[in-house]
Amino acid sequence: YALSFHADYRCRHSGVCCSSDWDVPVEVDVYRSLEEALRAGRLGPVRPAAEGDPPLLTGDDLPDGAAAMLARTHDGDCVFFDSGSRLCAVHRDGGEALLPATCRHYPRVAVRDARGTFVSLTHYCPTAAAMLSERM
Repeated sequence: YALSFHADYRCRHSGVCCSSDWDVPVEVDVYRSLEEALRAGRLGPVRPAAEGDPPLLTGDDLPDGAAAMLARTHDGDCVFFDSGSRLCAVHRDGGEALLPATCRHYPRVAVRDARGTFVSLTHYCPTAAAMLSERM
């Protein structure tokens, strides 16, 4: 189930999702694919990570199911976010299959219960918020 006015959602590349200083976990299978694309030179960060970190951060403090986190710049932007074009280099150069689940699903919020699956959009996303105000 979804609100009818959310049905036409299309990303307008505001960049808010890529520049909000959010932790973005990378699932194991996606991590392997990203690492291979980085090693092969098919993908690279657009800007350097804070503290000279690699684009994919690994370590002991990762959420369950995550092999890494996407690194961020000193400003809190994802290192793969091209602020000039407002596009994600991972999506642009590698395709949707290389995106972590957080990036693939945003701004969608899904809730599954006994009644079914309900999908909404978070209005933190300016495009989703604009859709709401356009219907008022």
